[in-house]
Amino acid sequence: MCSYLRIRRNRTRGTSANSRTITQFPARGHEVHLEHDNSDLLGDDVQLLTEDIADRPQLLIDVLNAVFDRVFIKDCDQKVIFANRAFLSNFGLRASEVIGKGLDEFLPKDMVARCLNADRLVLETGEATCLETSWINPSSGERRYTETHKAPLRDSNGTITGIVGISRDITSRRRTEEELERQKTLLELIVETVPDWIFVKDRERRLLLANQSVYADLQLDPTTTNGEDPTAHLTKAIGQTSHATDEFVLESGQATTGSVSLVDPAGRERFIEFRKMPLVVEGETTGIVSVCRDLTDWKQAEEQSKRNESLLLHAARLSSLGELSAGIAHEVNQPLYSILNYAKAIKNKLQDEDSLDLEAIRTWVDQIHSEAARGGEITLRLKSFVKPTETQRQRSTIDKTIEESIQFVRIEARDAGAVIESSFAADVPQLVFDRIQIQQVLINLLKNAIEACVEAATNDPRIVVGTEIDDGFVVVSVADNGPGVSVSDEMNILDPFHTTKHDGVGLGLAISKTIVEAHDGQLTYSTNETGGTTFRFSLPIENSNPSAEMRVEST
Repeated sequence: MCSYLRIRRNRTRGTSANSRTITQFPARGHEVHLEHDNSDLLGDDVQLLTEDIADRPQLLIDVLNAVFDRVFIKDCDQKVIFANRAFLSNFGLRASEVIGKGLDEFLPKDMVARCLNADRLVLETGEATCLETSWINPSSGERRYTETHKAPLRDSNGTITGIVGISRDITSRRRTEEELERQKTLLELIVETVPDWIFVKDRERRLLLANQSVYADLQLDPTTTNGEDPTAHLTKAIGQTSHATDEFVLESGQATTGSVSLVDPAGRERFIEFRKMPLVVEGETTGIVSVCRDLTDWKQAEEQSKRNESLLLHAARLSSLGELSAGIAHEVNQPLYSILNYAKAIKNKLQDEDSLDLEAIRTWVDQIHSEAARGGEITLRLKSFVKPTETQRQRSTIDKTIEESIQFVRIEARDAGAVIESSFAADVPQLVFDRIQIQQVLINLLKNAIEACVEAATNDPRIVVGTEIDDGFVVVSVADNGPGVSVSDEMNILDPFHTTKHDGVGLGLAISKTIVEAHDGQLTYSTNETGGTTFRFSLPIENSNPSAEMRVEST
């Protein structure tokens, strides 16, 4: 660069003020004075020269050329009288193309107007200004952004003699700001779009932010709730739950989750799942971030699904009952037939007063009572088996449930010539299970075993029902000596609609599997030593509370 700066130091006696005259291009004789008032006129990157370097103008030039920011000086005619190396390099210019030129002679056109307006503002008002401009880099085609600070240059009399400016490329900053703004807009869009309730409160529980779902579902007015504790605008139940969970998060600094059933302002019962987290800034909990999800529709669908499952199980029980109707009729008929015989005997005795045997009559009356009670038990058992009920887990004895199930199929087994034996393990504890559903599983397995023995025309058809304790479970087994199960590897008779019977629909075992798995157990089958099939299902000894809800999944 052929130009140079000459610094002349002027002192005024009795004052500490300094003024420096910066002279550039002595051939033109142009002098510019820069008054030094300890202000940060040129920013952090360019320091005002001290008295020690005032007589070394080349050092000042070297300093200005070393900084990355673009430094320039213009006279009152807005002609450039100095430009550092960064300025020239940024625009791909030589000094001769800039010095003594106006901005419109070398700057991109989309920058000129704003820069000249800023120059005029500085010259007219004598105040510093800052502006942001953008331009297209001709070599790369990329838009670049520049932030420029401009301030007036004054001579020793305070007269404005020009403009000094520092420009900084802020393209990266603008790109970052634009990306942050884009992400902020996207986040706001997501927050406003999701149906979940999303809101933020400070430590005083004042509402700082909430999405539209909060205002709509809770019928809140943003103009009255923003910046306020919204508890007063909520129902009492919602307010109490909100306050208690807020208190926990603020005091513990830990997140909390839960669910609550409540009635909204419209009077609709809702099932809400919530999660609250501390809002942490620099290690300090400054508020609460809450996300609530309305699971009402899901809950209602789940309850309807459970009702449908109960109906399916009930239909399966009715189907089993129809297949066992002959045996059931025989079992009900037995106590009735006995009652009829005892009644006839008593009637006969009463007709012959001479041979009246009161002791025999008393015995027969006791028998009538006993048979009537037995008939009542049979009827009650049938009624409980076919009655459509919700799932009910209770502590029960598995051995007794097995014996009751055997009674249901006893007549069918007798007609098939099959013998049903039972072998129970000692000290089997009471288990938590739905007695009717487990009875349904047992009856289905016993019926399958009887049919297998009939199909194989086994000489000595035999079915063994047993229990054993295995690794925290009670395992119930039903073994037959029929032909066994012969299926391909791809076929599992426990899956829905898979069956080995020519007239079967393949739902009995699938329903049984669903019931057992709902009890946290497993249903399996294998070939036993007789060549027949053994079905086993397990029930956990350590189970949930009897009152706990059980969900039976659809199959």
